[in-house]
Amino acid sequence: MFYTYAGLWEDPFCLLRSEADFVCEMSNNDHAFLCGLLKEKKPKKLLEIGIAEGGTTAVIANCMSMLENRCEIYSVDLSETLYYDCAKKTGYEYARLVSYIDMTGIMHKFLLGRTIGAYIETIGNNIDFAVIDTTHELPGEVLDLLCILPFLAKDATVVLHDVNLNYMRAVSKVRSKVIESGRFEATKLLFSAVSAKKYLPFTQNCLQNIAAFTVSEDTYKNAADLFYLLTATWEYVPEEHVLNEYRKIYERFYEDACLKVYDIAVKNNREISKNMELAVNIFEEDMRKYRFPYHIIPNGSRIVLYGAGNTGRDVCEAQRKRGLYQIVSWVDKKYKEYCEEGLAVESPAALLNRSFDYIVVAVEDEELFQSIQEEILRNGWHAGKPILGPISRY
Repeated sequence: MFYTYAGLWEDPFCLLRSEADFVCEMSNNDHAFLCGLLKEKKPKKLLEIGIAEGGTTAVIANCMSMLENRCEIYSVDLSETLYYDCAKKTGYEYARLVSYIDMTGIMHKFLLGRTIGAYIETIGNNIDFAVIDTTHELPGEVLDLLCILPFLAKDATVVLHDVNLNYMRAVSKVRSKVIESGRFEATKLLFSAVSAKKYLPFTQNCLQNIAAFTVSEDTYKNAADLFYLLTATWEYVPEEHVLNEYRKIYERFYEDACLKVYDIAVKNNREISKNMELAVNIFEEDMRKYRFPYHIIPNGSRIVLYGAGNTGRDVCEAQRKRGLYQIVSWVDKKYKEYCEEGLAVESPAALLNRSFDYIVVAVEDEELFQSIQEEILRNGWHAGKPILGPISRY
């Protein structure tokens, strides 16, 4: 069950911003949700995983100061420099803003250059509030939560940022963000899979980009579900020493079956990563192999590929990988032979019953192209649509 959360508190963010403007990747609404939870829970030991500019770090500290809440705050980040600008240090905004915050009774410490897997034992037990805001790509936040879960206090609160980032990117109208939107789902999947009391804020019938849950006995009992989540395809594979740091923690606190799933997930995703790299290289090579008429055919067009020989097969595979066009039919006069090989090739006569925008004759030889073109025209297979070819090599 999802619980909406109405206890929003904007003051720690707004008052700090009135002192000095600062860069932060959480919105005002996100901070209001976060600070509302902090005001309710009044934690004594906070963990922040993922720092970036450090704006949220400063807001958390200011929130604790305004509550006169004595506490320890640990901020962990793998990178010592800002992930998108190596000229700036991780947490640079916090270093600038801390002078505006009364830090009496508040201990804050940055732990940089390694993952939470390396630092969690130093931080220790009884963490009663955690904010996880890291890669948003698998395995990212899943590794982190499994790592800190044994160190959380009873009824601890965990906040996940960017639970709706995939949607926000998809509607951004920025082409690169739209294309990559499917990658940023780690926090969404994690929030879906964890067993806990969940808080999911809404604003004007829209989902916000932040959520939280309260750890319970069920969270620990169903931790195996989170391990299985790691068997999904990862967007990146961490370095071996990083994976080993996490594994050492898992080995201490989780049953053997969970470790086996983890090891299998690591092994399989290493293989997937290698195969993906190989496939991408082959794909790029295929793209460079032939002079396909991209400059003529608009994206999204319905095309017919004529020819299932070596050139036709290369072109068909490359176009299906690239996905710029809808291949409505692949035809060849020798379709019966190709069907016996398991290829989905039709008779050219099938074009009389197909709707398409272009016919691309996938042969290299000019004379052969002319012969095929004449036959297409003679039989009326083209339906008045352009016939393009031949497909020469670079």
